Amino acid sequence: MLTDLKVSVKKVNEITVAAAVLFCLLVLMASYSVGNDYSMLRENLENLLDLQRAAYNLQSGSDELTEQVRSYADTGDRAYMEGYFTEANVTKRRDNAVKKLEENHGESDAYLELQQAMTESVKLMDREFYSMRLMSEAMGYAQNTLPAEIRNVRLTAEDQKLSSDAKMVKARQYVIDEKYREEKRLITEHMTGCIEALNRNLEAVQQKTTERLNLMLVLQKFMIVGMIISILALFLSNHFLLIRPLVRAVELIKAEKSIPMEGSREFQFLATAYNMIFGSYKEKTKHLAHEASHDSLTGIYNRSAFENLMGETDLKDCVLLIVDVDEFKQFNDQHGHEMGDRVLTVVSGVISRHLGEGDEFRVGGDEFVVLLHNANPETAKLVKEEVEKINEELTSSEEGMPSVSISVGGAYGVLHEDVQELMNTADRALYAVKHKGGRGCEFADTVDAVVKQMFNM
Repeated sequence: MLTDLKVSVKKVNEITVAAAVLFCLLVLMASYSVGNDYSMLRENLENLLDLQRAAYNLQSGSDELTEQVRSYADTGDRAYMEGYFTEANVTKRRDNAVKKLEENHGESDAYLELQQAMTESVKLMDREFYSMRLMSEAMGYAQNTLPAEIRNVRLTAEDQKLSSDAKMVKARQYVIDEKYREEKRLITEHMTGCIEALNRNLEAVQQKTTERLNLMLVLQKFMIVGMIISILALFLSNHFLLIRPLVRAVELIKAEKSIPMEGSREFQFLATAYNMIFGSYKEKTKHLAHEASHDSLTGIYNRSAFENLMGETDLKDCVLLIVDVDEFKQFNDQHGHEMGDRVLTVVSGVISRHLGEGDEFRVGGDEFVVLLHNANPETAKLVKEEVEKINEELTSSEEGMPSVSISVGGAYGVLHEDVQELMNTADRALYAVKHKGGRGCEFADTVDAVVKQMFNM
């Protein structure tokens, strides 16, 4: 068996991993090439679709002009004439379409067809201008109020002599007669030729890119097969040289026992190292867990432990207290940080003795949080009494330590939706105590509100 041979797992892994990496690189290169081809195909497709939209815009722009001029010829409403020149001189969908196609496909069949369609559309405008001039004179519109393009149109002597009604009839005839329809048909033919040329171009690009994609996908399949074979060889060698010994070792580790010296050279070395550190592992883990959740100065829970606990706590039966040492900054400045640390330790111990039924946390420099469980409407009264006792004890503290006092703000969890709201409410109560000079306890919540909420009244 392989495990009985003096085979180095390192050498076997080096060979199989090198082969797998090589095939992986080849697959990545093929994938990169396929991705580039796909991006190119998509870019070309989007570009051609943009050009198709541009071609359709020319058609729709021309149709818009026709619709506006015919409406003007039918009604004489100047709004249609203004709409016509807005499209022709401001929106300019036809001009923008030709410009768009020229930028990407200048001199192509599609561009030439679109350009010809534009030429026919511009030619058609002469008839449309003439129709609008006839209609403007028939309606009696002042010349100086007409667009320059209409003012510059000169009616024939024959048309000039026509009556207003006859001019209206002729104005309509100019935009619906056979000659006008023939011009529109020519525009449509060139537009169709442009779109067909764009579609042929799209099909050619798709075919070329698809052929390349198919070739790369075939190569990619062979590379993937090679990569799978390399990985399989790597797995089998590791299974016989390492995994089976490791499986037994895992079971022994779960049973918290030492690992026997067996398997490959590398595995025996790891077993030796494991057995050396296994003895100290439990003690270190326990120590680190304690440090992660406890304050190093006072020994009580820290902010991290508070946040974790609050995420799992049902607030309905809790009271949260925020405790702050009065004028602690001035105390530190006057007596020094060493004495300040001593005060925090003493305050923490006093809080634990008087409010020991809850969880105590140090969440800031001189700020503590106490979470009391199984709260009831009488809790606020009891807490205030205990705070008075705490302040009396701190005032007559042990010899050598100056007297200090605490301020406490409390709030009932049952009245609040989430932890942040509960903290904010307790903080407001604490501020009220501070505003009165400190050394006391206030609850932000009224007893009536607590009773109603707790008993669903």
